[in-house]
Amino acid sequence: MLITGGTVVLALVMRQGIMLLDNITLTQELAQKENHFRSLVQGSSDVIMIAAPNGILRYVSPAAAGVYGCSAEELVGTELANLDPPGGPGLRGARGAPLPRRQPS
Repeated sequence: MLITGGTVVLALVMRQGIMLLDNITLTQELAQKENHFRSLVQGSSDVIMIAAPNGILRYVSPAAAGVYGCSAEELVGTELANLDPPGGPGLRGARGAPLPRRQPS
């Protein structure tokens, strides 16, 4: 009985160790893929935006500065619906008033 209990405990410990190694491997793979994706997106001349289901921008690529006249950081947190297309009147604030555009440098 004691040998059987010890065997079960040993098997559980080994299983947990294998799962831990798998998790470490998966975490490293995910980090590599995130870095690859980030380098592709941030190096692109295309504007890439990620919005939450409610339309609030969660990510804006750096290319937005040249297209919208304000930094990507300024666009994050704004509503996608308030963002006019390039060449339009510009970004609008919470009350619909146009926000000032910075001149591209």
